Amino acid sequence: MEDQRAIVTTLENNLSVIEELYRECFYETAKQENLIEMLRSSYLDVRLMEKQKADQIGHLQIVIDKQKWSIDRCKDIALEVDGLKTEISNFLNSTTSTSTNYDSGMWERSEDSLTSVPGVQDDLQEVTEQLLRLQDLLALGCTCGLKDENIKLKKEAEGLRIKMGNLQQKLCSLEGVLALKNDADLKYQAEIEMKHQELSKIREQLARSQEDTCEAMSMQLRRTKALLDEKTELINQLKQENECQAEKIQNLQEELEKADSIIKEVRILRGMIQ
Repeated sequence: MEDQRAIVTTLENNLSVIEELYRECFYETAKQENLIEMLRSSYLDVRLMEKQKADQIGHLQIVIDKQKWSIDRCKDIALEVDGLKTEISNFLNSTTSTSTNYDSGMWERSEDSLTSVPGVQDDLQEVTEQLLRLQDLLALGCTCGLKDENIKLKKEAEGLRIKMGNLQQKLCSLEGVLALKNDADLKYQAEIEMKHQELSKIREQLARSQEDTCEAMSMQLRRTKALLDEKTELINQLKQENECQAEKIQNLQEELEKADSIIKEVRILRGMIQ
C-alpha cells in the first residue's frame, strides 16, 4: 500500500508539472502569435515599401528616359547648329564672287554686300545667340528643367532606402526573437515528451504493481478460502465427534442411572432379608 501511495503521489506531481508545462506552452504560443502578427505587419510594410520603391524607380526611369531623350535632342540640335555654323562660316569666309546662270536668272553676291544687308545681319546675330544658349545648356548637362525634380526624387529615394533598411533590421530582429521562441517551444515539447514517457513508465509500473498485488491477494484469498474450508471441515468433524461423545455420555448416563437403581434395589432386598 505504501508503494501504491508513493506511485500515486509521483503521478500527481508529474501531472502538475505537465499542466504547468502546457500552461507555459499556451503562453508562449500566444506570444508567438503576437510575434507572427508583428512579422506579418512588418512584412506587409516591407512589401508596401518595395511596391512604393518599384513605383518610384519606374517614375525615375521615366524621368531618366525623358532626360535621355532631351539630351539626345539637344545633341541633335547642337549638331545641326554646328553644321549651320560651319555653313555660315564657309559662306562668310568666301572671298570670291560666283555667278551662275539659271532658268530663273543670274545672281551676284559678295561678302561685303551680304553683310551690309540688315536682314542677314539680324539673322546671323540671332543664330549666334541661339548657339550660345545651346552651348550654355549643354555645359549645364542638359537638365532641361528637371534638376529640381531629380533632387526631390533622390531625397525621396534616400528616405525610402533608409526606411527600408530600418524595416529590414526590425524584421531581422523579429525573426531572431521568433527563432528563440521556436527553440524554447522545441525545448518545452522535448520536456513534455520526456514527462509523457516518464508518466507512461509510471503507469506501466503501477499497472504491473496492481496486477502483482491483485495476483498476490487472489492467491492469498484462495489459500485463506482453502484453509477456511479445511477448518470448516475440521469443525464439522469435531461437531460430529462431539455429538457422538454426547450420545455416548447420554448412554453412559442412562446406564449409570440404571446401575444406581439396581444397586438401590439390591440394597433394599438385602435389608429386607436381614
